[in-house]
Amino acid sequence: MKTLLITALLGVTVLASGCTSTRRSITHVRTESDKAYIAYAEWDQGLGTWISGTNDRSKVKRCSINPDNSLSCEEAEELNALLNP
Repeated sequence: MKTLLITALLGVTVLASGCTSTRRSITHVRTESDKAYIAYAEWDQGLGTWISGTNDRSKVKRCSINPDNSLSCEEAEELNALLNP
Protein backbone atom coordinates (compact mmCIF):
# COMPACT_ATOMS: atom_id res chain seq x y z
CA MET A 1 0.00 0.00 0.00
CA LYS A 2 2.81 2.37 0.91
CA THR A 3 4.58 1.73 -2.43
CA LEU A 4 1.35 2.45 -4.34
CA LEU A 5 0.89 5.77 -2.51
CA ILE A 6 4.49 6.85 -3.18
CA THR A 7 4.15 5.90 -6.87
CA ALA A 8 0.89 7.86 -7.16
CA LEU A 9 2.41 10.95 -5.50
CA LEU A 10 5.46 10.75 -7.74
CA GLY A 11 3.24 10.51 -10.84
CA VAL A 12 1.18 13.54 -9.82
CA THR A 13 4.35 15.54 -9.11
CA VAL A 14 5.86 14.72 -12.50
CA LEU A 15 2.64 15.61 -14.34
CA ALA A 16 2.17 18.87 -12.44
CA SER A 17 5.72 20.14 -12.82
CA GLY A 18 6.75 19.42 -16.40
CA CYS A 19 3.78 20.31 -18.55
CA THR A 20 3.96 24.07 -19.01
CA SER A 21 4.27 26.17 -22.13
CA THR A 22 4.93 29.86 -22.71
CA ARG A 23 2.00 31.87 -24.11
CA ARG A 24 2.17 35.36 -25.64
CA SER A 25 -0.44 37.95 -26.52
CA ILE A 26 0.26 41.23 -28.34
CA THR A 27 -1.15 44.15 -26.37
CA HIS A 28 -0.01 47.19 -28.39
CA VAL A 29 1.74 48.11 -31.66
CA ARG A 30 3.14 51.56 -32.40
CA THR A 31 4.85 52.68 -35.61
CA GLU A 32 7.02 55.73 -36.21
CA SER A 33 8.35 56.19 -39.79
CA ASP A 34 10.73 53.20 -40.21
CA LYS A 35 10.47 51.85 -36.60
CA ALA A 36 7.84 49.77 -34.85
CA TYR A 37 7.40 48.88 -31.20
CA ILE A 38 5.49 45.73 -30.25
CA ALA A 39 4.35 45.32 -26.65
CA TYR A 40 3.17 41.91 -25.48
CA ALA A 41 2.28 39.94 -22.40
CA GLU A 42 3.97 36.60 -21.75
CA TRP A 43 3.00 33.92 -19.21
CA ASP A 44 3.40 30.24 -18.44
CA GLN A 45 0.38 27.97 -18.86
CA GLY A 46 -0.07 24.32 -18.07
CA LEU A 47 -0.96 21.77 -15.43
CA GLY A 48 1.69 22.93 -12.96
CA THR A 49 0.80 26.64 -12.99
CA TRP A 50 -2.00 26.20 -10.45
CA ILE A 51 0.75 25.35 -7.95
CA SER A 52 3.68 27.50 -9.11
CA GLY A 53 1.78 30.49 -10.55
CA THR A 54 1.80 31.84 -14.12
CA ASN A 55 4.91 34.09 -13.84
CA ASP A 56 3.37 36.95 -15.88
CA ARG A 57 5.77 39.26 -17.75
CA SER A 58 5.38 42.36 -19.94
CA LYS A 59 7.83 42.76 -22.82
CA VAL A 60 8.62 45.14 -25.68
CA LYS A 61 10.34 44.44 -29.00
CA ARG A 62 11.93 47.23 -31.05
CA CYS A 63 11.65 46.54 -34.79
CA SER A 64 13.01 48.08 -37.97
CA ILE A 65 10.67 48.10 -40.95
CA ASN A 66 12.51 46.80 -44.01
CA PRO A 67 11.83 48.04 -47.58
CA ASP A 68 9.87 44.83 -48.33
CA ASN A 69 7.61 45.53 -45.27
CA SER A 70 9.15 42.73 -43.20
CA LEU A 71 10.33 43.39 -39.65
CA SER A 72 13.74 42.92 -38.04
CA CYS A 73 13.08 42.81 -34.29
CA GLU A 74 15.13 42.66 -31.11
CA GLU A 75 14.17 42.72 -27.45
CA ALA A 76 14.21 46.18 -25.84
CA GLU A 77 16.18 45.02 -22.80
CA GLU A 78 16.20 48.40 -21.01
CA LEU A 79 12.40 48.71 -21.28
CA ASN A 80 11.84 45.09 -20.26
CA ALA A 81 13.99 45.63 -17.16
CA LEU A 82 11.80 48.58 -16.19
CA LEU A 83 8.57 46.66 -16.81
CA ASN A 84 9.68 43.54 -14.91
CA PRO A 85 11.74 44.58 -11.87
